Amino acid sequence: MRKKPRNDIFEAMRAESRARNETNDCTVVSLAYALRITYDAAHLIMGQAGREHRRGASMWAAARLIEPGRLVEVKGLPYPSITLNEFCKTHNIGRYWVGVTGHALVVENGRVCDHSDKGRRRVDKAWRVYDKPKGGPTDGTSSSE
Repeated sequence: MRKKPRNDIFEAMRAESRARNETNDCTVVSLAYALRITYDAAHLIMGQAGREHRRGASMWAAARLIEPGRLVEVKGLPYPSITLNEFCKTHNIGRYWVGVTGHALVVENGRVCDHSDKGRRRVDKAWRVYDKPKGGPTDGTSSSE
């Protein structure tokens, strides 16, 4: 059984989505939650990736638009794929933007952050999400050298 998440941030984004009369925007909501950006910023990224209003979109196209190092594709997912429950058990540390059959969601520290509760879904693709560094050099060197 999957651990239940705290969905307060996720639900606030879903409320914003409903207020904008959006549908089929699970990729937008999950990207916003995964990257900790606003719904509008995620909507813009997905639009640049080819998402039409009230239509689904390609996670692959959006992942290419995110700055390098923020999203790292999870390699070696078993073929044909693993269930969402199995993914949560094996990826229980960190935040992941996950594509399941016909849907997108976030797995954070082994907890699913989503508006639906369907555990038998198959994971098609996943990216590990890393937070942006808070200022300073990004190449690993210190600024005091």
